Amino acid sequence: MSEQNPGPNPQAQGPYRSPQEENTVGAFIRKNLAWLIPLGLILLFFIIPGTRHWLSNKVRCSLVNAKEGPALADACRQYLDKASFAKSSCFGACTEAVDYDNARQSRSYELLRSYVDKYEGTAPRDHFREIFNLLDSVTCIVISRQPDRKASNCQIYKDEFGQSGRCYDDCHAFLDNYDCEAARKAADREEAYIRYIDKYGPAGKCYEEFQQALDKGMPATMEQPAGRVNSSGSQAKGQTAAATAPKKKAAPSSSRTCQTFTAGGRKFKAIQLGPLWWTAENMNPGGFINWQQARAACPAGWRLPCTREVEHLIREFYSNPDKAYVYLSSQDPRNCEFNLEFTGFQWTPGMATADEGQVAGFWCMDDLGPTSTVAGSFLFRKANRAIEILPNTEKGMGLNCRCVKESKDYKKSSLRFAPCVGMP
Repeated sequence: MSEQNPGPNPQAQGPYRSPQEENTVGAFIRKNLAWLIPLGLILLFFIIPGTRHWLSNKVRCSLVNAKEGPALADACRQYLDKASFAKSSCFGACTEAVDYDNARQSRSYELLRSYVDKYEGTAPRDHFREIFNLLDSVTCIVISRQPDRKASNCQIYKDEFGQSGRCYDDCHAFLDNYDCEAARKAADREEAYIRYIDKYGPAGKCYEEFQQALDKGMPATMEQPAGRVNSSGSQAKGQTAAATAPKKKAAPSSSRTCQTFTAGGRKFKAIQLGPLWWTAENMNPGGFINWQQARAACPAGWRLPCTREVEHLIREFYSNPDKAYVYLSSQDPRNCEFNLEFTGFQWTPGMATADEGQVAGFWCMDDLGPTSTVAGSFLFRKANRAIEILPNTEKGMGLNCRCVKESKDYKKSSLRFAPCVGMP
């Protein structure tokens, strides 16, 4: 006789629940979760201080960030009164907003200077530019009110604000006159004249006077009669210094040394000139390149210079174009300078070279966007010893490439705002 199927094992399957019972259990769970969740959130908020603080801070920050202008500064002042928010997400932004409003409203030198020094490189660009320009104006007023310290104040002013400064022209003219008079009264006038010529070049007020004195063989000191030398038995009585001593002029030697960099698997030399490192060799060893190729030729961390940065190098670091030309075109092996080579240029890469031995041209970063066919460049011309800034050079031309890298002093100069049109 066949055995009967015992059927499913109740113990293995668990207790049987009817559909009605299942619905009742689900409803109970859903009903309990509905009040357990908010209860848990309430307990977290009131029992755990950190959670309460975090949520409160989020709400306060959202309210503060919704404000603009003066209302934002007022809201931030109230927010910063809460010492417990010192490490909150919007504490830094609120602190900057209050400092900005205080400096802008007071226009005092101390608050403006404090803001610039504190938020250099971190403040919103429009805030920093406004305060920097206000500091420029106030600094000019301070300089005018301290005539006994004008020489030192003007030199500091020129170093920070550059040619774009409001009272640059006044300071430059004052320093020119001041250094001229100081050179005339110097014990060693010969060296003083050379330093003046080296600093101001042909544009200097006393350039021609001092250069003519040097050419004629001026006395080495104020005590020595003009046209004579100390009698020591080695020279005949009445023999002039001009007849025996070589004429001295400002030498292009700057006694700087190169630093070697490695980037992109390539070693190259560079020198710091003012707030920028400049490569001391062409970065296009394969020949002339167009503008697009020049942008790609600079190693990581380096870029093409801006036309304004070239102007800064010429007029601020070297003081004048004539002096800049002498230094940058110098081939003095004792110094690391620009090591300029007059290689000429090509109207189109691959074509015949034009003006070889007479012109050296380099690309700049500036351009007017991807649809523009022109970009910036600068040229050295041997014929008239000139450096020219050209903002509208055809991008397809073949020029050389020099690259720059911002030094730690870059943000302390008048170049702190990106000067290139189209800089990424």
